[in-house]
Amino acid sequence: MRDIDKKTLTAIFDIRSAIDELRTLLEGRTPKEINASVQLRWASERGLEIVCEATRRIDQSFKDQENNIPWRRIIDMGNVLRHAYDKIDPEEIVATVRNDLEPFQAALDRIERRIENKGQKP
Repeated sequence: MRDIDKKTLTAIFDIRSAIDELRTLLEGRTPKEINASVQLRWASERGLEIVCEATRRIDQSFKDQENNIPWRRIIDMGNVLRHAYDKIDPEEIVATVRNDLEPFQAALDRIERRIENKGQKP
């Protein structure tokens, strides 16, 4: 297996782990509850940071094949989480976790299958 493929698979694993934790953490929570709890807010922000940072580590050739995913926007969200931490809206965090991750995970599944079925080149 190529190093690029290993790196991409590791990133996908990290993203999935973070998404699973985010969903568990935020299940049934309102933005108001998240905003009122420093622990919930920091944990949810950190989970999204991991998703965003690991997205940077997916090889561009795979991203190019999944052009329906706003890769740049996901990466940029990580920059906002790191550098504009005082402007983060808990409603956006909840909306992102509840609404935006399904198509993203489906794309990750397809990338993973491409790597596993290595008869095809990315």
